[in-house]
Amino acid sequence: MTEDINNTESGERVSLYSLFKEKRYRIEIPIIQRDYAHGRESKKDVRDDFLEALMKYLEDNLPNRDLDFIYGSLLKGTKDDIRFIPLDGQQRLTTLFLLHWFLANLDDEVDEFKSVFTSESTSNGKVIIKSNFTYETRTSSTEFCDKLVEFEIDFNNLLEPNENKSNSLSGTIKNQNWYHISWGDDPTIQGMLLMLDAIHEKFTNTTNFYSRLTNLDKPIITFQFLNLKEFNLTDDLYIKMNARGKPLNPFENLKAKLEQLVKKSTYNKSHDYYIIYKDKHIPKTVQEYFSFNIDTKWSSLFWKIYKEINEGKSTKEKHSYDSLVMNFFHNFLVNYYAAKNSGKKHLENINQLLKHKKDSDVSFSFYAGLGCINEEFVCSLIDLLDKLYEYYVERNNSYKILPNCFYYSEESTFRRNVENNYSNYNQRIQYYGFCQFLIKHGVTDNFSDWMRVVYNLTENHIYNNSTEYINSIRTIDHLSQNSSDIVNHLTTINIKSSYFHKMQLIEERIKSILIKKGVKWESSIKNAEQHDYFTGQIGFLLSFSEIDGYYDNNSNLDWSPAEDNSYYNVFTIYNSKAKAVFLDNGLKHFNNYIWERALLTKGFYFLKEGYNNSACIKIDRDISWKRLLLDGGQEDYLKKDKRSLVKNLFDDIDYDIANIENSLQKIIKREKGNVIEWYKDFIETPELFDYLGAKRFIRIESGKNELKWYVNVFLLKGERMSGAHRELRTSSFFINNIQGRKDKYAPFASGGYYDPSGREDEPCTYICDFKYKKGDYEIDIYYDAPDDTYRLEFYNDNDNAIPNKIGNVMTSSNFQLMDHYYTRTGINSKSLKRILRKTCINLSNI
Repeated sequence: MTEDINNTESGERVSLYSLFKEKRYRIEIPIIQRDYAHGRESKKDVRDDFLEALMKYLEDNLPNRDLDFIYGSLLKGTKDDIRFIPLDGQQRLTTLFLLHWFLANLDDEVDEFKSVFTSESTSNGKVIIKSNFTYETRTSSTEFCDKLVEFEIDFNNLLEPNENKSNSLSGTIKNQNWYHISWGDDPTIQGMLLMLDAIHEKFTNTTNFYSRLTNLDKPIITFQFLNLKEFNLTDDLYIKMNARGKPLNPFENLKAKLEQLVKKSTYNKSHDYYIIYKDKHIPKTVQEYFSFNIDTKWSSLFWKIYKEINEGKSTKEKHSYDSLVMNFFHNFLVNYYAAKNSGKKHLENINQLLKHKKDSDVSFSFYAGLGCINEEFVCSLIDLLDKLYEYYVERNNSYKILPNCFYYSEESTFRRNVENNYSNYNQRIQYYGFCQFLIKHGVTDNFSDWMRVVYNLTENHIYNNSTEYINSIRTIDHLSQNSSDIVNHLTTINIKSSYFHKMQLIEERIKSILIKKGVKWESSIKNAEQHDYFTGQIGFLLSFSEIDGYYDNNSNLDWSPAEDNSYYNVFTIYNSKAKAVFLDNGLKHFNNYIWERALLTKGFYFLKEGYNNSACIKIDRDISWKRLLLDGGQEDYLKKDKRSLVKNLFDDIDYDIANIENSLQKIIKREKGNVIEWYKDFIETPELFDYLGAKRFIRIESGKNELKWYVNVFLLKGERMSGAHRELRTSSFFINNIQGRKDKYAPFASGGYYDPSGREDEPCTYICDFKYKKGDYEIDIYYDAPDDTYRLEFYNDNDNAIPNKIGNVMTSSNFQLMDHYYTRTGINSKSLKRILRKTCINLSNI
């Protein structure tokens, strides 16, 4: 039977040493407590921070450096001992117990340590030494504490540490005959050993710290004691608060550290916060305001999305509530840090922050070490949470403020933010722009204008690395100073001060000037921008309608009303044609590649990437239709503005865009005779496009013979000539003359195309399956680019000698014998089909 006693007043300052020396307590960590968490591998930052603080306190040698409160109960046991049962403070007390043991051994004060930290009892005539600090969580933990206080360590004879570890102290302890192998399964013991290694690494070169630590007159490291019974509090309260001993998660640790930092700050001198209670404004410090709201009203901001995200998921798949809040904090901090800092070290830190995937990836000490948790950051975070709560919870109970905003999806972005599920840099930058406007202005009529500009700039900027992300977010931060009227500001901005694509920023300026002209322009501009494929990038329409040309020449758009109507009508027509050709996911599907073929009548529009040229695909940085509309590609094969080819085609398309395919067919019929010869192969043989791979690459190789330049064109199945490929002219001949025409070249029964992988063999088309006696004969058709001629090769597929009878036919058909095959060269394109047919007829007559 035990009874509560009270010989220590609540609020009394005590040291761990005084509890043992003067109070004669035994400290028992109760069963409901979790294991010793500070010794976990994952808690290195917590461990290092705490030991660093203890080291500084002992070095400073100033009294009464409080480690906050310790809560617990005082109980009288069956013997005349007094047991202190801590319900809060377990981690700090355990670390200090280990530090006392270590320093006592280091400073040769072991006997003194044992006189205070141990007790003796007798069992069967044998004296048993017991530790006055013990764990009830496991029997093994209790036994380890008993053995440790009795053990004296020789620091001159420690075992060598394991490779890449500093575990010579724990290794020596585990090597003692009293250490049980089974203790390796006790997380508290393993945590104590890891902490002892950390203490050894930190304090090994100190002297006389034990005497400082145990000074009763001027105790250095102290606590303030609170007896739960005096406050009519029970153990049940602690169990509820600490979720039956579960360790504090990373966000709880972060929150506590942040509150401590703010509490010590001078922020309150420049900030006034208050809460409303029963219609009264109750002043609060920054720390009090943050601490109160993070667990109350702000929590409702995350609770709804927490339930939505986890609906229908298994326990293993579910996100914890605190992880969502942690991600929110982290992503706001990443953007803030990127916007407010610069330099090489800053870039390295950003890259580390961007790797964050789970709560344990970062810690308060890392954040604080960056120097970004400052007054501006904390107060911006508070302002953002207040604004989000006001508009998302109080006003409409949904994650949406902007009405029907094409340019920013609030709910999906908020969800992406708390799940830490960003897929690109522009999403992060758009979120930062949204937050900055909300913090600075709340919700105003110009909010949508701001997000439109942020969206257009970010969606149409190519991000290759984190440096470009940093530069862009700093530009958005700079622009946000004028975000309340961004349309007006863009008409005066210095283009050179931006890290965004210069063409896009000029486009935004021109569009801003047009929008200021009135509703009709604003409506048309947004109608063009709000196309899922153009994503705000409509510079090609401004170019086609010659609006950007007027701006380039005049630095303004101060035209007459009549000119305004003319420019407006032309812009509207080009917009209508663009929407008829391009759907939300890219180029509209036209039968037989009629769009590509019609565009080739205007010129070579293919975009270059590396050694290849692409017939353009839907989505890609360098070879998409959107890139063609942006600037015609990075490298222009014909040194012309390839974008103008689209304009020329648009100009020839009938205004009746409902029949656009008919219009394109008319253009092809009218213009195909005026194009470069090899373009004509694509224009007249649409099936050539079918062979091209995912990136629709061709390879153009040029050279010069004695007379002129020549071009050799290859169709690529993949991206390299080492993969399957075909030659353009023979491919066209195969499609138009051999494919599907079994009886055309008798006595050859079939035909096909040989597309090699690599350059060892030449691609060619062929006719085959002519069987004569024991032979199986084939004619291969090659294109010789330097001479712009074709070459035929006739041979026996069985590698047998060619009979004289057949040889005579080939010779009479002007073929020459070359070792084991016959060849005829120098055949022009107009003669190829005739010569091939005549050769087949001659062979049929054998």
